[in-house]
Amino acid sequence: MRGMLGPFVAGVVARVVVVAVLPLPWAAPAALASGAAGTGAAPNEPAQMTLGDAVAVLAEEQALGEQGALLLDRFGRADVATYAQGVMLYAEAQGAFNGFIEKLKLELTGGSTPGASTAYRQALDRAAGKRQAFIDFVRTAVIAKRPEHEKGGLLSVGKEAGALISALTDSGVKIWEAYRKAGDAQRDAIRAELDAQRWPSFERATGG
Repeated sequence: MRGMLGPFVAGVVARVVVVAVLPLPWAAPAALASGAAGTGAAPNEPAQMTLGDAVAVLAEEQALGEQGALLLDRFGRADVATYAQGVMLYAEAQGAFNGFIEKLKLELTGGSTPGASTAYRQALDRAAGKRQAFIDFVRTAVIAKRPEHEKGGLLSVGKEAGALISALTDSGVKIWEAYRKAGDAQRDAIRAELDAQRWPSFERATGG
């Protein structure tokens, strides 16, 4: 069984890695480089988040959500109650994350950095909480019931809610800063890239 699961898990996890490192079409390679060499930071200073890093935060969460949906569909379908609850939790996470992305798009045209708006902060907190609830459910109600030799590596380790809130906050600020400095064509590209990070429906995520 391990051999059968290997390609499935590797394929889903690979999507997370590839999305995170692909350069964005409007950014110069130097702007997307990570580490001290790409940011000019001293060796002992933390590298600053780039625009590519900021979008990758959203892309990684989208891919993690899809991975959870695939695992639920593959291993949880036999238990009707578990499956139905998991689908509902995915729909809530999808709606919350997509709502956050829409709020972020609205913030791009505002004069204040994201976070000044109560509605934006609430949307961010809701996205993090609903994503955490869905992933925790897949881990405890689906993965935990698999044989011990199958559990390892089935679900990528995502950020916990607190770390996710921090990452989304930093991501939103960086995207806002880049948008404010960009020309019209680049702004269109940024908005399009944000739209590309929306979570798909459960049916699309699972190929149904």
